[in-house]
Amino acid sequence: MRQSGLCPDGHVLVAALQACAISQSLSDGKIIHKHISESSFESNPFVACSLVDMYVQCANIEDAFNVFKRLPARNVVLWNSMVAAYAQQGHLVAANKLIECMQKDGVQPNTETWNAVISGCSQNGHVKQATQCLQRMQDMGVKPNIITWNGMISGFTQHGDGQEALQAFQQMQQVGMEPNQVTYHSVLKACHNFAALNCANLIHAQMIEDSKDTERMTWNSVINMYLRCGSFHEAQGVFDGLPVHGIELWNSMIVGYANQNKHELALSCFGNMCQEGVTPDLVTLTSLLSACSHLGLVSEGCCHFTLMTEYGLTPTREHVNCLVDLLGRAGSLTEAVDLLWTMPFCPGNEAWRSLLTHCQTHSEKRLGNQCYQNVVSLDDKDSSGYVLMSRIHADRVM
Repeated sequence: MRQSGLCPDGHVLVAALQACAISQSLSDGKIIHKHISESSFESNPFVACSLVDMYVQCANIEDAFNVFKRLPARNVVLWNSMVAAYAQQGHLVAANKLIECMQKDGVQPNTETWNAVISGCSQNGHVKQATQCLQRMQDMGVKPNIITWNGMISGFTQHGDGQEALQAFQQMQQVGMEPNQVTYHSVLKACHNFAALNCANLIHAQMIEDSKDTERMTWNSVINMYLRCGSFHEAQGVFDGLPVHGIELWNSMIVGYANQNKHELALSCFGNMCQEGVTPDLVTLTSLLSACSHLGLVSEGCCHFTLMTEYGLTPTREHVNCLVDLLGRAGSLTEAVDLLWTMPFCPGNEAWRSLLTHCQTHSEKRLGNQCYQNVVSLDDKDSSGYVLMSRIHADRVM
């Protein structure tokens, strides 16, 4: 546009900055910023807001703040954008300092302001600060909404603070806030993070009681929770009680069984899935190959790998690594090496390390040395390859 001699107006600049923000293209955003600085649009509030947002979305807080502090007028949306940027990156002292500054500037923090800080605190494991911010929010007469509570619960869960997540879940209901699908998803994840089966049972019962449309419930979360807690009967009961089983539900069962070393159940579940006419995806095949590897089912594992193309699936490194592990466990080391060299992508370090481990198990020095050379060539700082190769030589001497 500029090469044609046309000068972009404010609307075009806003759209261009939004595109940079979405694609996180910082270099293009800086080029546009330079043009804005050289034109008369730097004082345009809409352009300025978009410029700040672009830097925030590109995680460039310093430049975002430099633009922000030069603005003659800053509304609550701009303040919230900056507060959220600092909070999300864990700069909680700076985020709280900004809240004080915005009040001095005559702008009162609203629900979105506090939500950003509370979410940042909980996601970074600052339980005490999150609860203090919640109290400050309420003391200022700002009422927490469902996003406030979900941000706390989700943040605590992601950081592994399951007990605090459950306490926040109870607290929100004590003040009359009803949980939604997002709440249940996070709190169920908190349960299986520390195997709180009794709490999980109560939450599951509450979900059924509260649900207006049981088909829209987060059944995957319920099933995952029971499987991770080792309650296979309950997980299967929930699954069997559902009228329709999509690929996500089947994957929850298959992956859940495989992760709990119930590999026979994972394979049986896959057989039932095929009988229902559901086509597997990449997630399904990863768990299947892993199950076959642990059970030593070489022919079945190779068959699943070969059939991926019939399902319209292209094997990834993860699938190749699973098959290499399967062949290596079975002692089919030459076949595993041949597989790695026939793949359309360069084998990763994980595959060569796995194969080197199996070479040690089967006292295969020649192939072990080949694997070792590949491990070193991919990462010369990886000491595990040296350790494994030393063990192969030591075993040969003994």
